[in-house]
Amino acid sequence: MLGGDQKTVFLSYRRKVSWAYARLVFNELRRDGNFDVFFDYESIPVGIFERIIFSEIEARENFIVLLAPGTLQRCSNPRDLMRREIEHALKLERNIIPIFISSFIFSRYGKFLVGELDKLQEHQGLTFSEEYYDASINKLKRLLISTPRVSINPLPSDIRKIAEEVITAAANHPSPTKAELSAEDHFNKIFSLDQNDQKSIFFHLDEAIRLKPDFSLAFYNRAVFLFKEGDLENSLADINTAIRIDARNADSYSLRAHILFTKGNIDAAIADYDSAIRLEPESTYYVMRGRILLKKGCWELAKEDFNQAIFLDNKNTDAYAARGDLYSFRSEWDTAFADYDNAIKIEPQNGGLYILRGKAWMDRGEWNNAYTDYTKAIDLKNENDGIFF
Repeated sequence: MLGGDQKTVFLSYRRKVSWAYARLVFNELRRDGNFDVFFDYESIPVGIFERIIFSEIEARENFIVLLAPGTLQRCSNPRDLMRREIEHALKLERNIIPIFISSFIFSRYGKFLVGELDKLQEHQGLTFSEEYYDASINKLKRLLISTPRVSINPLPSDIRKIAEEVITAAANHPSPTKAELSAEDHFNKIFSLDQNDQKSIFFHLDEAIRLKPDFSLAFYNRAVFLFKEGDLENSLADINTAIRIDARNADSYSLRAHILFTKGNIDAAIADYDSAIRLEPESTYYVMRGRILLKKGCWELAKEDFNQAIFLDNKNTDAYAARGDLYSFRSEWDTAFADYDNAIKIEPQNGGLYILRGKAWMDRGEWNNAYTDYTKAIDLKNENDGIFF
């Protein structure tokens, strides 16, 4: 219940990388009795999710944001919910307190502070660690007690009851164990490692799984790195385990689809993309399913997927390029080049797009245009150290 002498707090976090520390902060502040904390722990109805989230930010004076090594990567997408939460709190001039976990530091992840997020660095933050979390919690409490009063908007009456149920549901979950906190720290370390340091990455993922055997995201990420190494069987085993633990993660179905497609099981791959899209109708999943349908020769179904991908995200260069490939295969050159042109207009530094358009020029027999595009791709390769996609 909002009001009284309690300090009101909204707790913002990336569930995939800081669920354990978020539960710890919520339970410790709630136990104190001086703080009224809103914490979403997988219990908000889908239809009113965003309305509750943003209304709660408006109704609370303080905004705690948990920052781990894997927190900000998705913030490059303006539609990312956590980015929007932070930007909303900044716009409302809430008392913002960043909490750094798993060795997070701004200097290492500054490139992800897009849009208004760069202003986070202006706010006093706290470093949390499993070893000293008692001292960290006490420091957080003192900081919250000292924050100034700010103007807030009352919570709309029609969602107050639902919001209270969300808080009650979160309170019914116990605080994380030390093993869970350690597992989360090991998991987050992979985001700060050189991605070619396979030995260290597998060590931390193995430790995360040992400490928390139902850590679905650790299985998912280990499956990713096993796939990169070409170990399809163990990669498939890990992603099957991840899905068995958490059948609601669309990314897991997408990864399994990619593995199955690589193994030649096209129909099973399409079925997994169907599952991913049912869970999360993202533009990227439509592109991926469309490419498999294109390989299968299902031209119209593939085209429908590419069209839907562009409808959902008209800045998705992969969608334009994929549809351009489809038109190119069918020798529908004008529409093919229109799509390649759109992709390049959105992402002019992506050398891979010039290669695709160059190939289409070659297929059409226009060698000079093909030469121009391939030359541009080579120039960009030199500028970007050989990385196209």
